[in-house]
Amino acid sequence: MNNNIYVFKIGYIDNRSYLVKEIEEGRLRQGWGAMFDDKKPMAIFYGKFKFLQAWKDNWPLDKTDPKRINEIFSQLLLMNDFKKGDILVVPNMPEDNYFKLLKVTDAYRFEYNTGKEKEIDDYRHIVPVKEVATISFDYDSNSEIIFKEIGLNEKNIYKLDSEEIFKAINNLILEFNLKY
Repeated sequence: MNNNIYVFKIGYIDNRSYLVKEIEEGRLRQGWGAMFDDKKPMAIFYGKFKFLQAWKDNWPLDKTDPKRINEIFSQLLLMNDFKKGDILVVPNMPEDNYFKLLKVTDAYRFEYNTGKEKEIDDYRHIVPVKEVATISFDYDSNSEIIFKEIGLNEKNIYKLDSEEIFKAINNLILEFNLKY
């Protein structure tokens, strides 16, 4: 496999069923992407300064440390690096103790109109994807290696560079005889 592999954690709150449905429709969504009426969009392609301004504009009462907002922006910025064919490991999806392997099918985009603004004004960061597999973390030794790796890193989005992880993911893809 010559593609990159990333972990893509999502804060679900009460929206997991919505996010599962979106994946089924080819859209992997990430939070920290609000744009309330008459507010600035929190799109990463506008740069860090505009993202910070949009954060304050959309969530004026939020007390998050600016250093933490910078860390969040840096993690989100990785979505710009995703290329067609890259693999995303999405933990606890569609439910706890499972993960989805997704293939990136197109470039990151920010959705200005989700059609769900009255219910959810967030998750506007989108990566077009195709599902490769849904696997339990306790399926086999390969899935357990992936589970252990995910537990070691607190970041929400990060690139994997371990040969052990590459091998584990390749083994799962081969075992399920998956073409991606």
